[in-house]
Amino acid sequence: MMEYVDTNVILAKYFPEDKVHQRAVRYLEQNAIRKLISPISLVELVAVLSRVDPAIRAPDELLRETPRRRVRALLEFLIADSHLRVASVPARAKLRAGGTSFSAPIEYLTSIHLAHALKLKALDLLHLAYASNLRQWGYEIKTFVTLDQDIIGRAKEIRQETEIEVKEPNST
Repeated sequence: MMEYVDTNVILAKYFPEDKVHQRAVRYLEQNAIRKLISPISLVELVAVLSRVDPAIRAPDELLRETPRRRVRALLEFLIADSHLRVASVPARAKLRAGGTSFSAPIEYLTSIHLAHALKLKALDLLHLAYASNLRQWGYEIKTFVTLDQDIIGRAKEIRQETEIEVKEPNST
């Protein structure tokens, strides 16, 4: 079984003051579940790690690194410590907008197709597009694990559009 993990679940594990910290810890420490993230997850994690103070729960030696090295070291630590695997599909799409044709990652086209049915924010659509495309390329993704109430509230529509179940960490 494979599950796509939303960035908010990962971050909740490493910030003890987060109200869902323990749920995130319990979920991410399960080794029986193969947990996937995407390149957009990396961007989100780096963005957060570059803005936060060392309140994050991580080894002291990582927190003592210079800011640039600390962000990279923390990113690698989060991925390894949470048993995550980064995955994406090697496909691009031809898009046309404003009279111009261009090539873009396939996730953009998938996000555009999902937008009308799901009515979610751009980053949420991109995460769901990655999960959906990975599923279509042979990854056996059954579940999208998130703490995002907007996504959870659209679980039925997401299942209809992508055949992926949406669950919170405590329900997997």
